[in-house]
Amino acid sequence: MWFLVLGFPVGIVGGVLFPEENAGLSPFLLLVLACCGLGFARTKISGPAKRTLTVLLLFLTTGAGWQWGAISSLKLAPWALPPDAYFLTGEVVELPSDRFYSQRLKVRMECLGVKPDHCEGYRRPWLQALWGQSVYAHINLPRELDLVPGARVRFRVRFSNIETADNPAEFDVHRWLLSQHVVAQFALISGSNPKILDQSWFSVDRFRLRVNRYLAQQQDSGPPAELSPYAVILALVTGDRSLMSDLHWDVFNRTGTSHLVAISGLHIGLVAAFIIGCTQPLLRRWHWFTDRYPASHGSIVIALAGALIYAAVAGFAFPVQRAVIMLTVFVALKLSGRIQQRWFALALAFCLVLTWDPVACVSLGFWLSFVAVYLIIWVVGGSAIIASPVRVWVRVQVGLLIGLAPILLWQVQATSLVSMLTNLIAVPVVGFLVVPFALLWVLLWGVFGASADVVLVVLSGLVKAIIALLEQAAAWEWSIWSVGASHWTDMVLAMAGVLWLCSAGVPGRLWGLILLAPIFLAHSQGYGLTVLQSKQLQMAIYLPDRVVFVSDSHWPQIVPDWHEKLLRHWGLQMPAALVPVEQGAELWRAEGLVATEYRLERNWLGQAVVEKVIYQDVCGSRHPLRYGVVTLSALVAKGNSRYCALQWNMAGQTGLFWPAAEQGIRGAMLSSTEPLPPSASLLVLEAGPRLRIEQFMKQVPASESQVVLLGDWDAEYENSDWLTEKLDRGLLHNLNQDGFFYIALKK
Repeated sequence: MWFLVLGFPVGIVGGVLFPEENAGLSPFLLLVLACCGLGFARTKISGPAKRTLTVLLLFLTTGAGWQWGAISSLKLAPWALPPDAYFLTGEVVELPSDRFYSQRLKVRMECLGVKPDHCEGYRRPWLQALWGQSVYAHINLPRELDLVPGARVRFRVRFSNIETADNPAEFDVHRWLLSQHVVAQFALISGSNPKILDQSWFSVDRFRLRVNRYLAQQQDSGPPAELSPYAVILALVTGDRSLMSDLHWDVFNRTGTSHLVAISGLHIGLVAAFIIGCTQPLLRRWHWFTDRYPASHGSIVIALAGALIYAAVAGFAFPVQRAVIMLTVFVALKLSGRIQQRWFALALAFCLVLTWDPVACVSLGFWLSFVAVYLIIWVVGGSAIIASPVRVWVRVQVGLLIGLAPILLWQVQATSLVSMLTNLIAVPVVGFLVVPFALLWVLLWGVFGASADVVLVVLSGLVKAIIALLEQAAAWEWSIWSVGASHWTDMVLAMAGVLWLCSAGVPGRLWGLILLAPIFLAHSQGYGLTVLQSKQLQMAIYLPDRVVFVSDSHWPQIVPDWHEKLLRHWGLQMPAALVPVEQGAELWRAEGLVATEYRLERNWLGQAVVEKVIYQDVCGSRHPLRYGVVTLSALVAKGNSRYCALQWNMAGQTGLFWPAAEQGIRGAMLSSTEPLPPSASLLVLEAGPRLRIEQFMKQVPASESQVVLLGDWDAEYENSDWLTEKLDRGLLHNLNQDGFFYIALKK
């Protein structure tokens, strides 16, 4: 069986990452052959023949898994449709999420076509196969229309492309949408309203929406608090984290406890353990039951039923589905008397989870969950001495801190150094007190309404105490360790060091620390200039002693999200306290471009930490702005200081940014712009109405310069002879396709 539970999931991972276009029904044939071979392998074949048969079966199951993964990956691949108008019919699933000016709904598609009753684009099969396809619809809802989960709705929409990563540290949207089974995004056509066709009389998601709105009212009606406990309660009950603020996430990330507000295997397992602890003593007193079955068997069946109810309230998200499968494997092995085979149980759960949802392997949470369970089994099962529960719990937290750090440092370039202490206290409190109290309140609230608020008051007080503890830990200067982006080989070496450290009885275990060292060291990224994909200019200049971002004003955000992502990607540390700000008035007063400078200082470990933030109004500055070897000069339009072109010099490398302003303003800027020297390194052109490339190039005759296009450029621009020549010579970069452009700082 080992070749089946290991070969099949390994093949699935390969098939998802490297799908084949000709994937068909071959996985079923290969799997049948593998099962037939399994039957022969269980006969009295021995010696070289059995080893040969085992290798053959391993190849067959791996090939079957490869085809299975390829089929799922191709079925859930993102669509590429013309930007035409469509009629989209489907059922609203999950909870709507609010955006700045619209709502985002997840819709399970039934029909897509250019006419209401025509489904030439897509028709849902009458027998829904595995891996159902969904889409996201961005809509502006009128106040009188309330779309709730379970409603069957028809929209008039327009296809919208999924944006590429706009900076090196950007969240991988394509990978996330694949893991969520979302194949396309649509936007509601302006002036059209959704039409509700049908609505189910009951939906668990609709009940979750009621809980969401009630807790949101409690949060708004209560005293103002920076970190509201109701946002955490909602996340623990329904998995909806829409009420959580940036301050919530900052505290949870710095303390390594963000997994507590993402319902997954930890919550399902703790709820099951809580139910087992409560029901098993009662079943032992029921002699009629214990005369026929072990009390432990009855308690785990009840725990599985309770976990399923909790999973339903949490919306059966994909992490919850994985947790339920793992718990079901545990229950099945317990009932069959094979629970002692821990490694086989983990491998079987890994195989079943990937068989159910092959694209789960592209999710970081999937790997963190299984690696965490693997480490717990390895640490707990590696000792021959029976230790106290407290000692075992401490050992588990140390193992998780060391074992998960390489993956986190490789993927998100940061890990919490206080996670062992915070999880040591927070996990049992949340698992055995907060979550049971929260589920009790939901049950009572669903029956008695606001009369159950007594339980909610006690629950909110308990959550406030946990948040206060986490705030104290997050305020420590060394609560989080950030490094730059590292190579995958550093992660592999570090994981080998983790296994060496965690293996009891292996000589020289402390030498595993040497293998861990490379990924924990700060990685200095290449200094230079990066132009990011955006509708407007977003430019980052990384120097040894500072980082300068140039963009439109990001007021009222002091440190916008895309700044923080790039700083973390480069291994730069943000202080736990508020960052000192200088010339803050320049940020909100600027009508055009703003330069945000982050001054850096090195600590005793060589890690760069942000010392302060300084803002400069680029277009409103009368003098060039100097940042070390970089000089920024504004070319302001006559009579309109809101618009300006930007010229820079970076250690002898020159460049120019040209904005998409109105034609008259562009003419005013052209009249005040001196031609760039022929050695100009970079030209950044922003898309705009009736922008004549040839007219612009008469003023900027830099034939050897690299050209970067920002915004949405239509065929008129692409057909320009000048741009075509640049494209043929490899000097043209369209950020709609490339995502970002980097030019290194010359030494």
